[in-house]
Amino acid sequence: MTSPSMSREPACRYQGHADGVFAVAWSPDSQYIASASWDLTVQIWTVANASHVLTYSGHADRVIAVTWSPDGKHIASGSWNQTVQPGEW
Repeated sequence: MTSPSMSREPACRYQGHADGVFAVAWSPDSQYIASASWDLTVQIWTVANASHVLTYSGHADRVIAVTWSPDGKHIASGSWNQTVQPGEW
C-alpha cells in the first residue's frame, strides 16, 4: 500500500551520465546528491533544481560506490577495479 501523498512519478530526473548509475548518496546537509556511474564518473547535483554541479572523472573503471564525509566537504568513490579515490569538491 502506498501513501496518498506519495507519487509514482519522480519529482525530477538527474540526467547527464553516459551509462548506468550504480550508486547514489545524499550530502549530509541534504542539499546535494552524488551519483556513481559505469561511465567512470561521479557527478554531483543540487537537490532543489537538479542542476549539475561537478563531474569527477579520475577513475579507470566503473564507479560502483560513493559516499560523503560527515562535514560534506569530501566524497570518496570506489571503482570496479578495487580502487578508492577521495575527492574534495
